Amino acid sequence: MKALGYPQRYISGTVIMQATAIAVMGYLPGLLVASVGYDFTTRLAHIPMRLGVSEAATVFVLAVGMCVAAASTALRKVARAAPADLF
Repeated sequence: MKALGYPQRYISGTVIMQATAIAVMGYLPGLLVASVGYDFTTRLAHIPMRLGVSEAATVFVLAVGMCVAAASTALRKVARAAPADLF
């Protein structure tokens, strides 16, 4: 996109939006697997485990934060690259 002349602000917004979407799409199946795992552990090991809203929210915030941090790292490389070098 940079080689096509898009401004850095537009590229950054697009990449951050995609990182957030990827975090959400990865979080939802992960939440389902985790809740099944919690139930499985509770039934088999008789260890009372509960996946509460606060735990789920904390994991969601961490997942989004990690994806945005990774996107920001990639954006720093894009910002330093010369558009002519990208072809």
